[in-house]
Amino acid sequence: MNTNRQAFVGRSRELDELQRALDVTVSGNGQLVMLAGEPGIGKTRSVLEFTSAIKETKTRVLWGRCVDEQGSPAYWPWIQVIRSYVQQSSGRDLRDDMGVGVVDIAVIVPQIKDELPDIEEPLEIEPAQARFRLFDSIASFLRKVSQREPVVIILDDIHWADRSSLMLLEFIARETADCRVMILCLYRDTELTRQNPLNRTLAELIRLPNISQLFLRGLPADDVKRLVARLAGFDPPDELIDVLHERTEGNPFFVVEVASLLVQDGELTREGLPESERWVAKIPQGVRLLIGRRLDRLSPECNQALAIAAIIGREFSFPILDRLLDDVSEDALIDLLEEALSVGVIEEMQETPTGYQFTHALIQETLAAEFTSARRVRLHAKIAQNLETIYGDQVDFHASEVAHHLAEAEPLIGSEDLVKYSLIAGERALNGYAHEEAIAIFERALTSKEHLPMDSDTASLLFGMGRAQVATLQRQDALQSMRQAFEYCVETCDVTRAVNIAEHLPLIPGVEGVAQLISNALELTKPNSHDSARCLSRYGLALNYELGDYQGASKAFEEALKIASRLGDDDLEMRVLANFSSVDGANCQFEKCHSKSLRCIEMARIANQPYAEIRSHFWAMNSSHMDGNLDALLHHAEAALSLAEKLRVKALEAGSLFSIAITLGFSGDWAGGRRYSDRGLGSSPNDLRLLAVGSLAAFMDGDKEHGSGLLKRLEDVSRATVPNTSLEYAVHLSVMPTIARLTEDASLLDLAETSARTLLDSSAITPAVEFHHVRPSLALVAAYKGDREAAREQYEHLLASFETYDEPKMMGVTSSEGILGLLSATMGRLTESVNHYQNAWDFCRITRHRYQQVWTGYEYAGVLLKRDETGDVQKAREILETSLEIAIESNMRILVERIQQLQSQFDRVALESDSAPAGLTRREAEVLKLIAAGKTNRDIAEELFITVPTAARHVSNIFSKIGVNNRTEAAAYSSRH
Repeated sequence: MNTNRQAFVGRSRELDELQRALDVTVSGNGQLVMLAGEPGIGKTRSVLEFTSAIKETKTRVLWGRCVDEQGSPAYWPWIQVIRSYVQQSSGRDLRDDMGVGVVDIAVIVPQIKDELPDIEEPLEIEPAQARFRLFDSIASFLRKVSQREPVVIILDDIHWADRSSLMLLEFIARETADCRVMILCLYRDTELTRQNPLNRTLAELIRLPNISQLFLRGLPADDVKRLVARLAGFDPPDELIDVLHERTEGNPFFVVEVASLLVQDGELTREGLPESERWVAKIPQGVRLLIGRRLDRLSPECNQALAIAAIIGREFSFPILDRLLDDVSEDALIDLLEEALSVGVIEEMQETPTGYQFTHALIQETLAAEFTSARRVRLHAKIAQNLETIYGDQVDFHASEVAHHLAEAEPLIGSEDLVKYSLIAGERALNGYAHEEAIAIFERALTSKEHLPMDSDTASLLFGMGRAQVATLQRQDALQSMRQAFEYCVETCDVTRAVNIAEHLPLIPGVEGVAQLISNALELTKPNSHDSARCLSRYGLALNYELGDYQGASKAFEEALKIASRLGDDDLEMRVLANFSSVDGANCQFEKCHSKSLRCIEMARIANQPYAEIRSHFWAMNSSHMDGNLDALLHHAEAALSLAEKLRVKALEAGSLFSIAITLGFSGDWAGGRRYSDRGLGSSPNDLRLLAVGSLAAFMDGDKEHGSGLLKRLEDVSRATVPNTSLEYAVHLSVMPTIARLTEDASLLDLAETSARTLLDSSAITPAVEFHHVRPSLALVAAYKGDREAAREQYEHLLASFETYDEPKMMGVTSSEGILGLLSATMGRLTESVNHYQNAWDFCRITRHRYQQVWTGYEYAGVLLKRDETGDVQKAREILETSLEIAIESNMRILVERIQQLQSQFDRVALESDSAPAGLTRREAEVLKLIAAGKTNRDIAEELFITVPTAARHVSNIFSKIGVNNRTEAAAYSSRH
């Protein structure tokens, strides 16, 4: 950055704070400093003084400046930061520092391709994930550079920053907190209206522990005196300083302007001191008057050139200004610019050989305001026309800038060219993941056409707007935008665009009509064509997720697959299979889902489509888990992790790491599971799945302190997260009750229950989420709370689901038979519970689900102890011995303790049984006491939590063993013994 340096005084406290922040940064703790103040207060000048002071240190300083113009591209300050680094580096350094992220960064900084022409295009993924990958790539790049040298990033005038730039700032500030990166943001706090997006960013940033805020206010009178003395060459009288300080409120820009004006007018001299009244008259009352007085010192020709330059923007280039000044030669223009340079009104830009910028935004604003509205409109039209000529075949890269001037000129020249360049600029913003800027661009162009009939361009603008709204989760607005565009395409029989829009229509829970729109598009297509197959594939998704019509969806997918096969279009077949398998999985048709996923994985691998491949691996993981196949689950999870790392998508990495962690835990290796969950939490610290499995793994591994810490975070994040019906969210609900049982934390049960019931009330819940995560969670909550009625409700729902859907072997982190066994025991159906637990025990033993086998054995033995029929105690002993052996081998310390506690109860039972008369079991001795108390069989059943037939069987056994014929004789026997 270049600047015309003015005298500098004061600000020692602020400079000390900046130096302190840099010292902390150099030690390895990144700092974020927010420097605020009114225009002219000296924010930029103070930072220049700071950077000058650290010039001799090995610190990389990178500047980015925001401008008050809609024509600047998204991420503009960050583009300048990165572009500056590119200009200072070799291609080899760029490749080393940016790593694999270079392909993403090059999307917004095309100059990188000039240095590295062989880099590939980034792989296509969902918009939100693509933006995250871009942000992560930039953060990783800065982290890498900071390993070699400290980095200071200065973002000037961020009150003018676009929303995407501010979102990137929020991300970078978090991600560089533990490395040698200092971010210094300058902004006008006087510009923070409620609509300014910086307000939202400040609310996010203020939570960071590494942030500090500095507010520059007016200089005190002593500093004003020192500043004026440097400009005048002698100590000014206190009377002048008092007046000057009062008029300027110590604003350095105003002080310098006034003092310079007085010096140039010959009023601030030793000889002029006695005439103090003239000082007051010479000091203008407003900033524009003050700047105007300064500009009056320039020639009329120079002022005219600068005024036109001000319409171009804060930054302008010689070629465009030359074209706008028809009656000024190149040599004459050079002289005029040198005249402006000599008095510090403008400065040259180091990054651009023919570029200039006004030294202060206030100067540009003052000059631009001199034109009438009509004159400004004509200038903007002329600027746009000349920009097209200057940029030539590169004009698309500057479409946003051209569109800005066309928008200002729209009252004169109409909207045709504005729409043309807005479409280009909007698409470029979408491609650069600047979705908020895309919305603003499309919205501006649509406003220019709001009173005109719908046409092809308007439809294109609406379609672009809709895609940007989908990316920013404004799905209702997106549907409205796309619906208008779609209906126009249907009316005009524009099949290609209608099909394209149909594929992008958002599916919104609880909102109907999308399926019908896609059906309308399908009617336009030629039967058995590529377009019809694309529509059928999207139609299948809409039928399932909007209308819950799985059969209709399957029929649509099958027809689409036939067309793809007939056409020999493998790419189309792969995309249809991916959609079909996801619908199978969502509807608990796991065998079908698994077979389709395997086919899709193979096709995606051949076609080098990693995103389609990883989606299919996730569904294959899900179906393998439900089938209890740990080997297949681990295989797909590891394959997914490899692809996620290639795609560099944190959400996909988190899902893969969770799956590996839970699979290792299922197999008994909770220490290994912890390594993967901790690895995932390192980059995704608020992922509910990883927090849940990490906490469970720590408790299972005996590390209660770490487990408790993760559990606290799990509860905090869960409470702060709005419940949604995605599998990614629902997974943690089925884990929390198990953790609650381990920790005896009743509040965790309440949290899981509340969140689960919220999902049940949603019309968007899928069968897979409901029956494999939400209801299992509620089932465990009911059992652990001892709620018989709630247990009965969940038991009936789960059994009914097995008649409609594929019956899973696993539900969440528990076997399905184990859940049914637990529910049966809660309802008092002990024999039924024993049968379910036996099935669960056999399943765990065969599939080597060592964790689940230990839990099952522990619960199974408890039910056998409670039922206490012939052979139950011995069988329970054997099961517990096996469970304990596995728990010890697998280092499941917390379950070892639980099993040993239960075994001690068996030892007491054995002693009681040995001392009971006539060989009565413990349970029979309890029943005998209740008989003596006058209890009926039904009373006994309720008292002991058993069924009436079981109570009757116990009574019959007692009569036989003690040799009595009725309850009276039994009561008498009890009183004697």
